[in-house]
Amino acid sequence: MLPVPEIDFGPIDAVNYRQRDNKNLLSKILYKEHFLDEIVRPSKFFLIGEKGTGKTSYSVYLENNDYENTRARVIELNATDYQKFVALKRAGKLEVSSYTDAWKVILLLLMSDAVEKLVPDNMVWTSKFKAIREATTAYYNDAFKPEVDYSLEMVKDSEAALALMTKFLQASEKDKISEKLSSTNFQISLFSLQKQFEDAIASLSIPKNVILFIDGIDIRPQEIHYNEYIECIRGLANATWQLNSEFFANVKDSKGRLKVCLLMRPDILDQMGFQNLNAKVRDNGVVLNWQTIYDNFSSSPIFHLVNGIITKQQNINEQNADAVWKHYFPYTVQNQRISEKADDPFIGFLRYSFYRPRDIVQYLTLMADYIAQHMADKSHFTEKAFHRCEKDFSEYLLGEVKDYLSFYYGNVDFDQIVGFFSMFEGRNNFSWDQFCAAFEKYRGGLPADEITVEELKGKPKDFLQFLYSLNIIGYLEPEEFGGNFIHWCFRDRTPVKLRPKVKDGLHYTVHPGLARSLLVGRSAGARSTRPARPSKHSKVRPATKLSQRGSGRSQVRSETDRRRPVQAVEKSAPLKPKNDSGTGLSQSKAAIRRRKRRANKRQQAQENREQ
Repeated sequence: MLPVPEIDFGPIDAVNYRQRDNKNLLSKILYKEHFLDEIVRPSKFFLIGEKGTGKTSYSVYLENNDYENTRARVIELNATDYQKFVALKRAGKLEVSSYTDAWKVILLLLMSDAVEKLVPDNMVWTSKFKAIREATTAYYNDAFKPEVDYSLEMVKDSEAALALMTKFLQASEKDKISEKLSSTNFQISLFSLQKQFEDAIASLSIPKNVILFIDGIDIRPQEIHYNEYIECIRGLANATWQLNSEFFANVKDSKGRLKVCLLMRPDILDQMGFQNLNAKVRDNGVVLNWQTIYDNFSSSPIFHLVNGIITKQQNINEQNADAVWKHYFPYTVQNQRISEKADDPFIGFLRYSFYRPRDIVQYLTLMADYIAQHMADKSHFTEKAFHRCEKDFSEYLLGEVKDYLSFYYGNVDFDQIVGFFSMFEGRNNFSWDQFCAAFEKYRGGLPADEITVEELKGKPKDFLQFLYSLNIIGYLEPEEFGGNFIHWCFRDRTPVKLRPKVKDGLHYTVHPGLARSLLVGRSAGARSTRPARPSKHSKVRPATKLSQRGSGRSQVRSETDRRRPVQAVEKSAPLKPKNDSGTGLSQSKAAIRRRKRRANKRQQAQENREQ
């Protein structure tokens, strides 16, 4: 077996798998069962999943490999693409109603380039397709790059592009274009370009399937207003649907099939305005669902994915995967309901994560680094390494929440969210009444004109729903025969219920994976061992000392047997916080940072004593 530091868990950002050094690793460790065969089916237009669920990994794998007679290309959207669309709209050169038509031309141009580059060298090209490719080469002075912003140049200058095509098309086709150019406008030019590309592609007999993946959709540049972003992406989604269902699906005399596939979070897909969205998700989408239950974790896809990353790098038969897991994880973790019962270490990873592959791989990477630097025995993972990495993993997971929030909110002061939990004086469990009291007290300690979180200006239920939607807190629902069932938003979401609602009047708990970064961890009934010291400049009370490895140990049932995807935060317009005047909120933020530093120092001292 490999020593732990020699196991390669790969990059956290799957885009890096496009690099030469990482291609072979991805091909070796990717979980290919079930999802991959679904993705390459011609009828699947949407690859759906929350950030970190593997959308980019699967698309990059198909780009790197010839799988089931399928080749692929990944196009990643960036800030420049959105900026150019918005600039054209603001200049009056492109109406929102024309976004779909513009995207069709862009996608067809990108697809024609992908077909030319990815199919076999012995492919027989028709005169129509040759003419279109020669016209494209001439238009871009032999410098075309398969990117959206380059393709958008042809959309902006569609009349000139059409005129250039007359040089390369046969006489009959030239006459058709010339008639359109004599009385053309922008909309007609777009349609004419679309028709030329469609005719050229339809004339081919393609031996392989070709997929054009569009990635980067779930990253909204901060300088682009949310509504402008949605308008742009909605045009892309409609163009993808129409091309796939009305054109590519009906191309005759071709063995290979073409399609465009969008990599989308379900909450973004929900904003696209599709009718019968549930049917489209079921018939035309692949949902990367990694949900499992604790009792059956060993048969779950997410366990096989994680264990496969380790097993496939060993020089042994993959049939011994269970033995590999037991070798590397010889310890157990405490069961949260029955203290006498022990759980497999994988339960600990599930408990601290959002059930996403990226989360667990990040935790394992942190543990491997800790073992490499601090432990003499590097042959396996240990419970000590798991707990030593809680803090770093918690900071990572909080960063994931912050990134998720930034999609909807332009300029939210994230410290205003983190600072709220200082109201609970280190407790990670609280009642509805305690939450309401903390809400009123915390809001009263912040200058009203500097609050950037809109839900803090509303009612306690609004802020409760906000925290639940971000997976920061869950609620405990009493069960019929005693005990509690804990609800997390990421587990309650389904393609039908994208925005599950939190219930008020119950008890609540902070997600175990976030507890350390939010400086909470004591049970609701515990009292602080030292009195809280109020800040000099704020009414917000500081958090007290963290308990030893106590985060998330509420006696609740956290398993669920429902298979659900992950996504969705309620849509909200970006907020523009006012400049900090140097008083009030700024002093509160400084106090929060000081308290966090003190808590970290106390925790570090405790860990040094334990070592």
